[in-house]
Formats: sequence, structure tokens, C-alpha cells
Amino acid sequence: MVITKTKKIKGNNRIIFKVVENTKKIQIDLFENMQIDSIIWNKQKLDYKRGINAVFISFPSELNKETTQSIQFFYQGNPVVA
Repeated sequence: MVITKTKKIKGNNRIIFKVVENTKKIQIDLFENMQIDSIIWNKQKLDYKRGINAVFISFPSELNKETTQSIQFFYQGNPVVA
């Protein structure tokens, strides 16, 4: 969704990924000007930490190697003008 009055965007992405080694954390890149509303995996809200332009997402259980996973990533913010 584009909110023209405030020059803001709001939306979500479904991110599908293949696990290459067992892990309980993944990293997603997201510029600091974008705020995270929530991250959902298997109907569970996930914990995360910001690190400048990266998001470190923690899962409640280990993700097994060679599995395909999916998260729903909800965000909003003011994009940088080109």
C-alpha cells in the first residue's frame, strides 16, 4: 500500500527459503528506514533484532537442513527518494 500524503509504504512479503544447514536464526536485509510490524512463521510471531540494515530472526525450534520454510514479513516506512 502506498500512502501518498505521508510518502509512506506499508505491506508484507512472503519469503520462501531453503535451509542449507541446521539453524535457529536467519538474516534478512532491510534498510533502517523500514520498520518491522511483525514476522510470522507457522502462525507464530517470531522474535528478531535489528542490526543497521539487517534483521536477525530467531525461530523457536531448529530449522532442519534441506527443508523449505516460509515466513510472512510485515513492514512499513518511508523509502529513500531516488
